[in-house]
Amino acid sequence: MPTATRLAALMLALAACTPTEQPTLGVIRIGPESYPIHPLDAAGTRWKVMVDGHRLICTEPTERSCYWKVRHHLAMLDQLNDYK
Repeated sequence: MPTATRLAALMLALAACTPTEQPTLGVIRIGPESYPIHPLDAAGTRWKVMVDGHRLICTEPTERSCYWKVRHHLAMLDQLNDYK
């Protein structure tokens, strides 16, 4: 296989492995912070929110459910900080 063809095949393979940007379904705003909502699966029947590197899976695919998931997570972190 010629070098140019190998390079093209390699670039095509790498492009297929590159993760695509997930669509933003909404945004949770708590104070000055914003947390985007993304689909958890390809069908969009489950949603997730990333908070400080933690993936929070919303109970239902609604902004309200995701909002309360984030609020509970942040409240739990505040409670843990009280013990330090």
